Amino acid sequence: MAVEWGRYVADGAELSGNLGYFNNTDVLQMLEAARATGVLHVEGEHMGQIHLQDGRICGCFSDSLDEDEYEAAFRLIIADRGRFRFIPAGVRSNLVTSRTTTQLLLEAQFRLDNDR
Repeated sequence: MAVEWGRYVADGAELSGNLGYFNNTDVLQMLEAARATGVLHVEGEHMGQIHLQDGRICGCFSDSLDEDEYEAAFRLIIADRGRFRFIPAGVRSNLVTSRTTTQLLLEAQFRLDNDR
């Protein structure tokens, strides 16, 4: 499996695309419904990884050192520019509170709406 930031390499990828066409909310809902396990890499204005175990977001890691894991999750969920790539791979967990992917998506949308 080859994953390089700044360059997308074909082997090992199950799903990838442009966030301008497919937003992370739609992608994450599909991965939740499929009970997928793996890592959603996000590259663009915000860069990081969303880790899923059986369709539930269990970890979020961002390129920004000044935000906690939940802020990273919300920032990556609402990213609308750049590329995404889902790879079925080992996941890491850093989210302590158990919430469904749908709950995190709704909270991210709520925060986005309040910021406008």
